[in-house]
Amino acid sequence: KKTRSEVGGIDSDELLKGIKGFLDEFQPYASEALSGFAITDGKHPAHCITLGEDGVFEIFRIPAPDLGGVDTLYPIGAGDTVAATTLAAWRYLHEVRRGGDCTSSLGKEVDRVLKQRADAMSTDNLSETTRIVSTALAFGISCGSASCLKEENSQFDVADSLRLLDDTSQAAFVSRHALT
Repeated sequence: KKTRSEVGGIDSDELLKGIKGFLDEFQPYASEALSGFAITDGKHPAHCITLGEDGVFEIFRIPAPDLGGVDTLYPIGAGDTVAATTLAAWRYLHEVRRGGDCTSSLGKEVDRVLKQRADAMSTDNLSETTRIVSTALAFGISCGSASCLKEENSQFDVADSLRLLDDTSQAAFVSRHALT
């Protein structure tokens, strides 16, 4: 029998309980070392959690790309792809924020799209950390989804990942909570 989470994705009570459990277990280290973290949920939306310096955390929902119409998916390695490309995008966007003249290992077109997507969020009155972390995670999820289209583990076409990212809406604010 499938649980409610397996059928429709994690519900808000489960999500909040998991986040608070993690933060309670690893305080003060989590808020000192992390600017944010992610909770992914397969084909369901992911959640980006940003840790503010004001003693709060915010939750943002990032839609999963639609892979409808594809008969066969190869999900092995997708999580590794999400992790690696999220970190690469985060590093690039973080360096851009610091004023560095950098290019990422992801390629100039990816750099342009990442910067454009993060900049587009500036009109939403979101912190720079939130824009960077949620943009990086959305890119990572699009790459992980694109890797499901390839039989080889953790392989993907950049063009597929950029198309999936373009078809996916921006992160949406869910809620704000005190760290303690």
